[in-house]
Amino acid sequence: MALIDEEQFKKEIITDPFFGDAVRFILSKLGDMRGKVIFDSGCGAGVMSVFFALQGATVIGIDRDSRQLAKAVDLATSFGVNNNCFFLMANSEECPIDSDSIDIVFSRSALQYMERDKVFEEYFRILKPDGGLALIENLPYSPLINIYRFFRYLTARTKDQKEYVKSIKGYIDFNDINRLGDRFDYKDQKFFHLFRIISIYLTLFVKNPSSSKVVRILDKLLSSLDNFLLLLIPVLNKTAWFAAIYYKKLR
Repeated sequence: MALIDEEQFKKEIITDPFFGDAVRFILSKLGDMRGKVIFDSGCGAGVMSVFFALQGATVIGIDRDSRQLAKAVDLATSFGVNNNCFFLMANSEECPIDSDSIDIVFSRSALQYMERDKVFEEYFRILKPDGGLALIENLPYSPLINIYRFFRYLTARTKDQKEYVKSIKGYIDFNDINRLGDRFDYKDQKFFHLFRIISIYLTLFVKNPSSSKVVRILDKLLSSLDNFLLLLIPVLNKTAWFAAIYYKKLR
């Protein structure tokens, strides 16, 4: 049995301080997912795969980590969608998926671990001619996040920490975003988190109830500030933490 019910599970995904806003943006583009076949690239523990399956989609999730895939299978089973979720241990650079068979390709914070050019070609191959590509991916330019990334690099001590740092192959950039756009008829995008990065990370460390309330107020203020600045000054998009991009219909 699932530890939380279906509605709580969905709510946690769309209100998640890291990705919730971006997921809601992508959902507004995907529309009705019933009967759609979704490819979840780098699915990890299968959270988004299960989320899509609960919307009526059939989901194929692949990942290179067998431990994460075992969690994904357990999660799908706990929510009763194991017949709609199929998890494979494989690389997105060489998808074991038939050509022209996928309605929607989805990736959330996974491309940084992959050879992007190879992955993009596989996405084009497996997508149906009228298919959609939905990405929620980290960008390379955010000053605040780059400070964190540098700190993570300097402080990597354990084997797992060092392997994680080495696993980062690079982040999707505006050249990638525009090159992908040349292959589709439609593109829409939105960028997230300039200063809200501060309050998001504070929520991970603040446990005191009174302090948590202050952080929640700060989070709302910084979220509003980010939205205002990103709308008013589009050039700041390049300094956002990550982007959500939706492409539709291959050329």
